[in-house]
Amino acid sequence: MTQPGASDTPLRLTEWTSCGGCAAKFGATLLSELVAELPNDSDSALLVGLAPFDDAAVYRLTDDIALVSTTDFFPPLVDDPDDFGAIAAANACSDVFAMGGDVVLAVNVAAFPEHFPREAIATIFAAASKVVTEAGGRIAGGHTIRNPEPIFGLAVQGVVHPQRIFRKSGARPGDRAVLSKPLGSGLVTAAGTDAEKKAAIAVMRTVNRGAAEALRRLGDDVHAVTDVTGYGLAGHGWEMADRSGVRFVVHADKLATYDGARRIAAEGRRTGGDPRNRAYVGDRFTTTRSDDDVALLMDPQTSGGLLAAVAPGRIDDIVGVAGFVEVGERRDPDPLIFQARHDLSGEGAAKPSVQLQRPRSDRLYLFGRGEPVRTSGIDSGVHLVPQAGNPDHEELVEVGAVDGTELDPLEKGIGGVLGKLQDPIIEVEPGELPVE
Repeated sequence: MTQPGASDTPLRLTEWTSCGGCAAKFGATLLSELVAELPNDSDSALLVGLAPFDDAAVYRLTDDIALVSTTDFFPPLVDDPDDFGAIAAANACSDVFAMGGDVVLAVNVAAFPEHFPREAIATIFAAASKVVTEAGGRIAGGHTIRNPEPIFGLAVQGVVHPQRIFRKSGARPGDRAVLSKPLGSGLVTAAGTDAEKKAAIAVMRTVNRGAAEALRRLGDDVHAVTDVTGYGLAGHGWEMADRSGVRFVVHADKLATYDGARRIAAEGRRTGGDPRNRAYVGDRFTTTRSDDDVALLMDPQTSGGLLAAVAPGRIDDIVGVAGFVEVGERRDPDPLIFQARHDLSGEGAAKPSVQLQRPRSDRLYLFGRGEPVRTSGIDSGVHLVPQAGNPDHEELVEVGAVDGTELDPLEKGIGGVLGKLQDPIIEVEPGELPVE
């Protein structure tokens, strides 16, 4: 297969594009802002939608069957058309597996330059079809348009039992975090040797079907799942921590990486998605490690593995199965003191209120004395725990989140709101991480 107009020049897909794979994704910060502006659907059959968004949408069809719907596409990050089609298909199917579903059907989403070699397009389509079959589904159509740069991916449909959906939320303190594929695909495909690229591509072509099946065998001991793609382990790990109200501690010495990834990071090389992922996690990410080590967590992954939070008693049942390695644990978040004030002096007293000195949305829990608490204008975030020696704090009532303004409960009965605000963060635990 050759370049157009040059019969002896091998075709190199990466020469047709400026940014490839999941590194081409919009930055998570901007994307989150755009999604937040979309209207929320109140359809009770929509089990997973935009509030909050997850790896795929899930819609209940019957009491036993729910539809899992997702789409994923990107420009080439590898040169060979067969590799590109296979990786794009494995990556698109991964979202269904991350939701606990089975792949059923897919349609191609494609765009190619006017004079792109026909045989290259046919190879991409054929490779994708083979991988979707391996994932358990079939390609049944698609849509192809003209575009200056090649783009390929799929819209994938799957099915899942409505009571067995994997979600990003649900991780618990003490859970162990496991990941089914190595890190560093962005670094290696961008700057690795031919041998390093070949080894990474072989793993990127594989579907996450076996990893999902291994997690399903653990039943209710799997508390949260997502797949690690364009936002790196740091971004996707933080999303799981934030949704679950826990802290994600990464054990740096346990991270599995593709051959060459640590060396490339130590050379100071970074992919285009690296700075966007750093901006996304911001000060939620803390570490004492060198920036070379941090780059492995910020590196955008394409066709990455499944990240799961599992009960500590099941860690031996999952590590070593379907590529899973332990990468960290979920812990109670570290406390941050906040300011609060309240007045419960009796009838006619001012409504109890809390002023949080924080610029972003935070979930709040109030400790009450058995009476209901209502609030208005509240959203989502982190949580509150009682300080020691406060026996009056008997009940925990979740009232939502504070968007930087004053929170005014509309009914009395709050026994006190002084406590510690806990912030879900991702951090890297100190430890030796050898450089190749």
